[in-house]
Amino acid sequence: STYPTDYDKMKFVHDYLVDNVTYDHFCSDKDSKTKPQVSSQQSHTVYGALINDLAVCDGYAKTYQLIMNMLGIECEYIDGDAGGGHAWNFMKLDGKYYWMDVTWDDPDSKDYPHYTRYWYFNVDEATLKTGHTPEYKVMTPSCSSLDYSYYACEGAYLNTYDFSKICAIAEAQKAEGNINIKFASKSEYKKAVKDLFTNRKWADVPVLSGK
Repeated sequence: STYPTDYDKMKFVHDYLVDNVTYDHFCSDKDSKTKPQVSSQQSHTVYGALINDLAVCDGYAKTYQLIMNMLGIECEYIDGDAGGGHAWNFMKLDGKYYWMDVTWDDPDSKDYPHYTRYWYFNVDEATLKTGHTPEYKVMTPSCSSLDYSYYACEGAYLNTYDFSKICAIAEAQKAEGNINIKFASKSEYKKAVKDLFTNRKWADVPVLSGK
């Protein structure tokens, strides 16, 4: 099978939605007097995401839930606040729960149409609560694991900054067109930023320099 594990299936569907669905800003702009009413209403639905390639957060989340459930993966829809009304998912993998926000992983950029983020792919409570608050009446499971986060599964989670590991991760991710790395602490992240960008060490990364 091309996607032998549940993690592989989760990632494929996540990436498909990010690559193919455009966030419907007309729908989310309540003051817009020019928005196409029919397509905007559909952007709250699975139909809008898969047929019109247009969705807002609940359209992304409902579509992800439907496809995961069809694949036999436990996935639920949740709404709450993220600087405004928002919707996302939680799912169960190998007995542990994780948060997933496909909408916030879609940079929705015309300059980088195929750029995919994994900031909210199978994350824990600490990561989610930096910007999300589930609706207070809804009971949600404890999501404390990062075992199946993108960074853990792809070998892109670093406890300490190590230039050689940065080079290896960049090589492994070159086919994706961008590099996603997560550090265990802000101090190690700052070390990486200083060395790679302030000191311009990025020019010595083979994938980036063409060496």
